[in-house]
Amino acid sequence: MSVEASSVNGHDVIVRSGELKMVSGRRFPIGVGLDFAGTVAATGAGVEGYRVGDRVWGMVHPRRRHSVAGAAEYVVVSAERIALAPADLSSVEAASLVVAGATALIALRDSVHLGEGERVLVRGAAGGVGTAAVQLAHAMGGHVTALARDCHAELLTELGTDEVLECGT
Repeated sequence: MSVEASSVNGHDVIVRSGELKMVSGRRFPIGVGLDFAGTVAATGAGVEGYRVGDRVWGMVHPRRRHSVAGAAEYVVVSAERIALAPADLSSVEAASLVVAGATALIALRDSVHLGEGERVLVRGAAGGVGTAAVQLAHAMGGHVTALARDCHAELLTELGTDEVLECGT
């Protein structure tokens, strides 16, 4: 993949600090960036469904020891780790949604099975996963209460929050 954009997640900060040496490996430097958006530069033997030039988004494997990750100019990933990128999103927008959006979607849809009219509290609602969770929960018909700093209330209301609770400074 030719990477056009990648994002920085909490995972990257922790890995770069050395706090996950047992997981990430003891050799540094280690690449950063789990998620990326870009174009297919080449395909391997047997890859179906993707052609050179396709716009894609995806994620490198978070548990593989890698020295090059999503923030690189090029990444090599298996076809299972990418999908065609939504045409209406820029590469920057797409890259910012892969990990945060997937985390929120898996939590709301697969873990708690949020249903129409059910109430959900989103802690850290102004962060990457939080803003995705607010929008997804709203789209799923949930009653969304956000826990965030007061300065984020207007944005969170625009994203679909029904109620914002101040969490302090």
